[in-house]
Amino acid sequence: MNTAPLLNQKSFVWVAVGFLAAALVIICLSTGTNLTEPRAVARKLPLAVTAELAGWFVFRKWLWRWKFLNPWLVIAPDLNGDWEGSVTPVVNGGNGESPEAIPVRMTIRQTLTTFSCVVQTKEMTSRSFSAGFQIEPDSQRRQLTYSYESLPRAGVRDHSPVHFGTTRLEIDSEDPTEMTGEYWTNRRTKGELTFSRISASAKDQIDSTEQPPCKS
Repeated sequence: MNTAPLLNQKSFVWVAVGFLAAALVIICLSTGTNLTEPRAVARKLPLAVTAELAGWFVFRKWLWRWKFLNPWLVIAPDLNGDWEGSVTPVVNGGNGESPEAIPVRMTIRQTLTTFSCVVQTKEMTSRSFSAGFQIEPDSQRRQLTYSYESLPRAGVRDHSPVHFGTTRLEIDSEDPTEMTGEYWTNRRTKGELTFSRISASAKDQIDSTEQPPCKS
């Protein structure tokens, strides 16, 4: 499984070329330039390129989130927002005990090229330091995978030290409101997670005393 490009490369090339051509025609028409004179048209090309760069800035900043662009142009769905759910630790060795699910909260901030995840429980906060969007070649299932550092509150660090881990979440649909997955850590612990999106607009900060909040 490889990290997938967030844009459909073929579609993006066609859109970029079409936008540049349209910008050039509009500039020529608005300035009275004769479209049958190649040299005159060529002199307007720098303006068209400037318009193309401005268009790319707007697209990268805002337009990529438009639903109708997914998935024919933008492959990755917009996952921005606040998510609530639960994490269920898996006990190694299977002694018959079933750990209780722990309420969690996750905030995702996403751009066209980056992901950032903050996950909280009542006892700890986890922040991603590496994240990527992936597509399984055979099933075409889409996944968000990120590695994180988890910082427990000072009062629980005697039994829950600072640790690192990785989470893999499977995205339910092209317009996702549900994600499920698993995590594993360098403490040799693991578990399962479920999330439902409650808001498509991520908060700037999450109060670490709030409940529910993110994973262990």
